[in-house]
Amino acid sequence: MLKEGLHHIKFWVLLSVGCLALAVGLLAFAQDWRYSHEAVRVEGTILSTALSADRQKGYRWDLKVRYMDPQGNYQVLPVASSSSTRYSEGMTIRLLVDPKDPSQARLDDGWDLWGPSVLALGVGAMVLGYLFL
Repeated sequence: MLKEGLHHIKFWVLLSVGCLALAVGLLAFAQDWRYSHEAVRVEGTILSTALSADRQKGYRWDLKVRYMDPQGNYQVLPVASSSSTRYSEGMTIRLLVDPKDPSQARLDDGWDLWGPSVLALGVGAMVLGYLFL
């Protein structure tokens, strides 16, 4: 009886985790999709790269990027990246700039843009697949 009760608890915990991961992934995917379709694509130049450590986000590469926003003003701002060796100083990269706030930009890169949402969707799908397949 106790073993059966623990099995039910495990099922409901995994079901909750899977559904939560899918919901977070879908929400993040929808936001990324909207941003990628509303943003303006521009080219920027990497001024510097630096490895930083953050207790919450772990290790990441901070890129200082200079670009011309849609209004014709130059902006210099830090852009976080998960990739290390792909970027170097002086390199030209593509950015997605928020037209409502040109000081906000994200890398126009598959993993840096879509990675977190795809990861959450994958975790949710794997947990639910484990339960039901």
